[in-house]
Amino acid sequence: MRNIGIFLGRPVKIDSNRLIEAFCKVVIPKLQKEYDNVYIIEDRSQSYLSKFIDEKPNIHFISIQDEKIGWKHFQQDYLNNIIGKLNLEEVILLHSQLSQNNNYSNYKMLSNLIDAISKNDKLTYNFTSTYNLYKKLVCYYYFATNYKVSHIVIDPQEIDISKAIKCKDYTRKFLLNEPSKNLVYYPYYLEYYKNTANEFNLNKKYNFVFAASAVSKDRLYLQDFKIDNLEDSIVNIYTTTKKIAFKQKEYLDLIGQSRYTLVIPPYDSESFSICRFFEAISLDCLPLIQDTCNLDSIKNTFEDIYDIIKEELVVNLDDISNFIKNTTEDKRVGIINKIKETKSYGGK
Repeated sequence: MRNIGIFLGRPVKIDSNRLIEAFCKVVIPKLQKEYDNVYIIEDRSQSYLSKFIDEKPNIHFISIQDEKIGWKHFQQDYLNNIIGKLNLEEVILLHSQLSQNNNYSNYKMLSNLIDAISKNDKLTYNFTSTYNLYKKLVCYYYFATNYKVSHIVIDPQEIDISKAIKCKDYTRKFLLNEPSKNLVYYPYYLEYYKNTANEFNLNKKYNFVFAASAVSKDRLYLQDFKIDNLEDSIVNIYTTTKKIAFKQKEYLDLIGQSRYTLVIPPYDSESFSICRFFEAISLDCLPLIQDTCNLDSIKNTFEDIYDIIKEELVVNLDDISNFIKNTTEDKRVGIINKIKETKSYGGK
């Protein structure tokens, strides 16, 4: 009998992370066919993922949360009593709480902490948030040292756990090939975007729609960003003083009604916002690419699409209005169709 476990490594807000939803809708049904049992493991009493997963006889929700268990008892033996009997062939770590932008990239310090935890040292935790992190570390260590682990990276700044833990068999899978970060391409999200495009309004009402956050030094330039002399455009920049942001599906509905949008460098400037790019294409909205974006991961993963981006879509922020005005609707639609016809998108 073949069994696989999926451990949600970080809490997610419902309707705020389409990648988690995409994984549940695309990957889990395939795992149900491949394995006899799929165990959804979470460290809370009520599952975050159950909303996205159709209940089937071979889907099982396992909670490792026990209000009677304090941090002193939340150890390897406790987990083994719950997880060990499941006879898992592999564990999928879906998302991780350990991220560079949360100051967990000091691998030596993290390794020392995990080493202390693994030896059941009497550590003191004074805050609930610290205890929740402690629980995650115990789980990461348990799974990484006892099972083959596939880490589904949602944010490219999620750290490489193998640099802090001596793992049994650990692979990092992501939306793009990024060899410098040990990230290998794992396709699932594009299928979901294409399958759900009809849930949004695709009647073109706007010329340009763009929203982003500008709360770090490298995005200060966005705080005054606007599109001049272009009718029917929406620009919404979330800052430390202006905290009005679109809800995710509200924003995608606007993208569906727009002819153009913009892809800017992500907070991890070495990566590329591939989700924004493919979401826009699936909604027949042409994504312009800011000329400061790093395209290496696109070239490594989608070489045919990379060629189109380089030839057709790279713009300077100051030239966006002129680009849109000088591009006919036929050409705009033609570029979208050219991308959809690529092998990478699934057209050939």
